[in-house]
Amino acid sequence: MTEAHLATHGISFDDVQQTLFSAVVWVANRREGETRWKIVGFDRGDRPLTIVFAYDSIRRALRPITGWGVTPSERSKYLKD
Repeated sequence: MTEAHLATHGISFDDVQQTLFSAVVWVANRREGETRWKIVGFDRGDRPLTIVFAYDSIRRALRPITGWGVTPSERSKYLKD
């Protein structure tokens, strides 16, 4: 489900991994009792992406939930030149 959902936004699992390794910023976000993290970074092609992860405390792992191309607001806030 997650990979299919990301694909609807034009994002592959490889894009998620590349963005994770190049993350410029991590932003904590508590939503619906679940700890989520938003990262802003770049994929291998230098495309700026925002990826949202949920933290699974039992497995101690991050699970990508969704993602999108960086919005103008995110760009000005997190990707200052």
